[in-house]
Amino acid sequence: METRLGRFGRVVYQISDRLLTVLALATAASAPFYGLGELRADLVGSAATPPLASLAVLCLGLGLASRSLLRRDFVWIEPAKLAWSDFTDTRVIGIGRRLWAVWAIRFVVVAYLTLAATLVVAGSLRWLPVGIALFAATALLALVTARRRPGRGLRWVEQVGALLFAVLAGVLAVTTVGLGWLWLVVGLAGVGVLVAAVGSGRPRRPRAASTAGRAELVANFGERLARRMSVLFLDLLALLPAARPLPWPRLLAGRAVLARFVVAGALARRASLVLALLLVWAVAVVRLVFPLLDPVWLVGVGAYFAALPFAAALAQVRRVPGLRRWLGCTDPELRLTTAALVLIVTVLWLLVVALFGVPLTLGTGLAALLAAGAVVRTVGRPAMDYGNVGVAVSPDGNLVPTGLIVQLARGPEVLVIGLIVAGSGLAPGVVLLVVLGLAIFGTLH
Repeated sequence: METRLGRFGRVVYQISDRLLTVLALATAASAPFYGLGELRADLVGSAATPPLASLAVLCLGLGLASRSLLRRDFVWIEPAKLAWSDFTDTRVIGIGRRLWAVWAIRFVVVAYLTLAATLVVAGSLRWLPVGIALFAATALLALVTARRRPGRGLRWVEQVGALLFAVLAGVLAVTTVGLGWLWLVVGLAGVGVLVAAVGSGRPRRPRAASTAGRAELVANFGERLARRMSVLFLDLLALLPAARPLPWPRLLAGRAVLARFVVAGALARRASLVLALLLVWAVAVVRLVFPLLDPVWLVGVGAYFAALPFAAALAQVRRVPGLRRWLGCTDPELRLTTAALVLIVTVLWLLVVALFGVPLTLGTGLAALLAAGAVVRTVGRPAMDYGNVGVAVSPDGNLVPTGLIVQLARGPEVLVIGLIVAGSGLAPGVVLLVVLGLAIFGTLH
């Protein structure tokens, strides 16, 4: 049996380990607050920013945090624990405690980002009362909504609602309509809290946990474990969204099977459309708050992450050789077909971004083209080769798996190099040739 001294040592070790983690996070979080003058000169300078720019950052953060929480990825339990607590209330209380933790972490991050943006922009603070009220109402609405167990149709309503809220509140924040309309949004969110709280369960026993079955709990745990292992082994392609069933059984029947397969793969990831639209608003808000940031970089990075989920079918083919035999196509044909779809997605995304005030120039167009080539290169790369670790010793004595990092950078390096060239101020003809060459290289290699 464990002695008292042993238990005491174990507790002290756990507390010290967590304390070191907290201190490391606090040190990293305090870094942006040093040298605010230089940071403000680099991001804002003498350019005019909207008087309520920080409130727009808050609204964007609230929308992203709400959407993330409404995925309900906290509803899981380890199969071993489930075997012992299946007929008790322990698992429900544990999931409820986890919900409170993930909810607090998300909205603390939103408050931190808003504070950092406020200090950098140094604008008016007359939005502070309505901002605090909006933060509290939205956080409570996300909490009580996540506690519920909606049907399949209501999940789409929740996701779209989080998107519309972020855009509506953000538009009101950056225009001259006035803060009175934002108080109306606060009131609507408060009404939503009262409505959603009915039937959401007791504080420590959310309905989403008490009604979850064994199969759902184990399946969610398996997905979480797969995500953690993917990050641990730097196999980030495994984090791409899985395909969902399509209501069109004859979509793959007929001619042009390859094109049908690529389109079906994009439609099977249709849930990523909300994230793509949120990235549109994120680019627009960052452009308004930090006007000195080059829009070429904002568009390039945003288009890359917006289009990446819709090209996941190519990564699926690379992982499952049987699909390649079924398709009966060559690798260049598969890559070019995927590139055509990704290019359409990035162009449509760029046009939506232009509607929110981001300039539609040669540079932003080339950034979208670069993003398409980088996406195809990313999803078309082979599986991670763990025999090619390429470990090297860093100056501080830690081992760095350089071989795995090089494999991980396959795709983003084309985007970064191209964006550096696009924003370098070279002649437009030179920039066009280099960007086209990089996009073609990313597509075919």
